[in-house]
Amino acid sequence: MFYELLYTSICVSRKMDTVDLEGILKSARKNNIIHHVTGMLLYYKGEFVQLIEGNKESVKHIYDNFILKDIRHESINLIFEGNIVSRSFTDWSMGFSGDDDVVKEVFISTSRLLMNMMSEEAKKNPRTLGVAGMISSYDQIRKSPSR
Repeated sequence: MFYELLYTSICVSRKMDTVDLEGILKSARKNNIIHHVTGMLLYYKGEFVQLIEGNKESVKHIYDNFILKDIRHESINLIFEGNIVSRSFTDWSMGFSGDDDVVKEVFISTSRLLMNMMSEEAKKNPRTLGVAGMISSYDQIRKSPSR
């Protein structure tokens, strides 16, 4: 049995450059590998949507000790957490899709973009609540009139 957690947040600087995003990914990947956590991070115009998965203790540890304490983002909103049968992003210590990647793929839908990044096992199974929530949260951010 695995556990997944989905949250959204807002970048403190409202616009991150490549160096900032690479710093986030480097530390996330390092911590996730140590704690056997996998996941996906989406970034779009100053907002993040992230799903992390692994055993419950590790996911909660990453969320409580790294994500909640990271001063580079604020307005952290826990969308969903719960048990899952299998991981959706087994190949990613932290997969990432940012503005340029996302904008290129928006016409094929967020759902299809994420499906391209998911493990083969996850593609065969119905979406978890976290993945469904990730798609919905990202679509809301992308369609917001303030963007």
